[in-house]
Amino acid sequence: MDDYTNNTTKKRIIEKCIDSSYQIRNKFSMSIFGWKNKLFNLKDSMIYNLLNLNVTFAPQTSSIHLLYKIYNPSEPKGFKSYNDALDKFLLFSYRSNYKEQINIKNNSIYTSDCGWGCMIRSSQMIFSRVIYKIFKYIYKGKFSSKIIIKSIIPFFMDDNIYISDMDIQSSDYTKIGMDSYIQKLNEFLEEKIKVNEYKTSHIQSFDPPFSIHKICIIGEMFGRTCGEWFSDFELPKIYEIINTTFNIIPSLSILHFNSDIDMQAVIDKCFDKVENNDEKTNLNENNYFFNEKNEKFLFKKIGAIFVSVRLGVSTLSSDYYSSIKKLFECKQFLGFIGGKVNSAMYFFGYCDDDLLFLDPHLNQNSNNNLNQANFNTYSQKIVYKLPFKSLQSAFTIGFLFRNVKEFKELYSFLKNFIKDEKYPCFHIHFEPYKKDDTELQNKIKYNINNDEDDF
Repeated sequence: MDDYTNNTTKKRIIEKCIDSSYQIRNKFSMSIFGWKNKLFNLKDSMIYNLLNLNVTFAPQTSSIHLLYKIYNPSEPKGFKSYNDALDKFLLFSYRSNYKEQINIKNNSIYTSDCGWGCMIRSSQMIFSRVIYKIFKYIYKGKFSSKIIIKSIIPFFMDDNIYISDMDIQSSDYTKIGMDSYIQKLNEFLEEKIKVNEYKTSHIQSFDPPFSIHKICIIGEMFGRTCGEWFSDFELPKIYEIINTTFNIIPSLSILHFNSDIDMQAVIDKCFDKVENNDEKTNLNENNYFFNEKNEKFLFKKIGAIFVSVRLGVSTLSSDYYSSIKKLFECKQFLGFIGGKVNSAMYFFGYCDDDLLFLDPHLNQNSNNNLNQANFNTYSQKIVYKLPFKSLQSAFTIGFLFRNVKEFKELYSFLKNFIKDEKYPCFHIHFEPYKKDDTELQNKIKYNINNDEDDF
């Protein structure tokens, strides 16, 4: 974190982040259509909500690419499979009536992110995909995709969430990830209670680690604050700071690059070099690989890789259409965030020459209740399309690998991507694997092998 700010500023921001987590505010909330903000008027918001009745973009002739999956609506089960896949993505949109945020530059108070938070909401969508894939891998076969999706939502909600003791013990979402984080909060608060710093009732609150409040506070390290546009270039770094500082997912390493992916940096973060490379080294074959120097590396952490690119002055050049479509063939691809000038979206598919995206520009009421009615507001979505030619030239692309197999798959894809594409949308610096490792490859049995339910 030394690259981001000096120690004094870091300490102030982290303390502020922790303190704000436990200032519980129980305010009366009401539904809002959005006519009090500049972006939406009543008519626009009503149209958006009336159309938002599980209506999805689905051409009847062309194949739909949803990340690495391909769906053909003309087939009997194609359209249903496409809609089932959409249920595994979350919509994070503008919210109003949430806990106050204070702009440190002009002391303005914000209770809504309408008009300025769409890039943050887009980042929440792509990072929710990261957590979904991690939970899908860790709890393979134990929980359904529906339960896993439900468990992810509280990590990104606004404001403090109120949880009863019974909820903590019995609910699905606490069983598969949130429970450890809640326990850490409880232990922290119990220490505070001993010195009468907090009331006992505070133990029943959960502070969402990737809420817009937390993101804006950490954003102060980059000179950003609430009420301002956040760059897609800055957000992966903010998530990295939150994840490492508060130890949200210890097994995850988030890496961000500008234009060029440094594969050695990925290896340094996610692998340990094995110095004693002899026959007696006790390693599971699933967890290591050799480079061309016959050096052995042991898998250590899941890796989320983000690379920010700029492919032109304003709009995307047609030279890059092919390479962007090629990315959707990669199983480790997460999609990308960007869009138009001052208007960000989460792109996660394409059809013909149109990109498919989820749009965060819907103003909904912020609700801190963990109930199905509130969860439904994160799943009501319309899939929109944007012609490739209309895409802004700057955006941030994401990849995720969860084990050595996926790392090798990603490595192989990126290697061929650079070699085969005439105009690759980014470049990679890496060291090739050991060329003659056919025997090793044949011996390895991976944890995930053509798992159709892993999407």
